[in-house]
Amino acid sequence: MIKKFLILIGIIASTCAFAQADKFSGFSVGLNTGIESNNVYLENTSTLGGNSTPLNLDATYSFVISPSSTLGVGLSYDLTNATAYKGISGDGIIDDTSWKVKNHYSINIEPGYVFGENTLLYAKLAYHGAKSNVLTYNKTISGWGYGFGTKLHIDKNFYLKIEAQKINYGSETISSLNVTHKSTVGTIGLGYQF
Repeated sequence: MIKKFLILIGIIASTCAFAQADKFSGFSVGLNTGIESNNVYLENTSTLGGNSTPLNLDATYSFVISPSSTLGVGLSYDLTNATAYKGISGDGIIDDTSWKVKNHYSINIEPGYVFGENTLLYAKLAYHGAKSNVLTYNKTISGWGYGFGTKLHIDKNFYLKIEAQKINYGSETISSLNVTHKSTVGTIGLGYQF
């Protein structure tokens, strides 16, 4: 009798846990903002940097892969340009000019784990692409990002999203200098789960 009761409790618990992971499954969209620290490393000369406020849209489709875990596949696009450097007159490198990262997008995967009824913690691996622009230099850059985040449902469909990510773009050559772009991004946003 006790064995049957424990089996019944296990079935009910697994059904409830599945329903929890299911809460984060399907298509979702979000709008995010925060702070972004951008750095441009010029080989054997200097490091240029600056902070900006991103505003991006993201869309994700998440699959339930176990009663308490999900796998999301998504993309994001920045609606604003990120300023990597604003020159100071007389610095000898770039005077009174902004180094911008434009048209930034990412394609990502997000394995997640559900805690309780309303919280999803996830890791993120993303491929990033953007345009880097200063004066007459305009090149496409790409690289990989990694990070983590959380989604917290505040009602049936809306959720709060907090995320941190480190992005390492590949190196490019400008006038015989090896140039590397790196960004660290922290965002908070509001999303809608369909």
